[in-house]
Amino acid sequence: MNSLTKKLYSFACLLLAFFATLTAAWAESRRDIYLLLGGRNMSGRGSVNACNKMPTNRVQKLTSSLTWIDAVEPIHYDSSAAAGPAASFAAIMAAADPDATICLVPCAVGSSLASSWAKGGANYSTALARAQAAQIGGGTIKAILWCQGLSDADGSTKAAAYIDNVKSLAENLRADLNLGDTVPFIV
Repeated sequence: MNSLTKKLYSFACLLLAFFATLTAAWAESRRDIYLLLGGRNMSGRGSVNACNKMPTNRVQKLTSSLTWIDAVEPIHYDSSAAAGPAASFAAIMAAADPDATICLVPCAVGSSLASSWAKGGANYSTALARAQAAQIGGGTIKAILWCQGLSDADGSTKAAAYIDNVKSLAENLRADLNLGDTVPFIV
């Protein structure tokens, strides 16, 4: 090889190494955000033990002070929160996609009615603000998880209005967060 060929070869190798590093950094930094809404079952009431206190690789949670930390149970930060469905869900999502960091945004409120999640109310406003904060610095909301219903299950008008209240919640969040109709609302 002549001197120019060696230089071009070296430059091409450096360029390939740079793009490989950049691609790896992009893959490592991809953040998939999942909103956790609902009542006491979403915030968790199961037993916290040594097994579920272990952090899951590449799973983070948004704290009450809007900082990201490794996710361990309890995922939610209310005083009575314990083990719930979010950590197991996140562990499965992390295992299924090794290029993603799974970012959980806890917003559940124990003993809340579906109607208390109406647009403009405290629960809705808090969830919307936390979702927007989670998106700062990048990340894509992949799904909204909803686990609630016991407070509405008394056979009255609350139960009859439940589906409409939950549908409105899903529609309002999708509109206010510019998610479109394709982001799943998982019940």
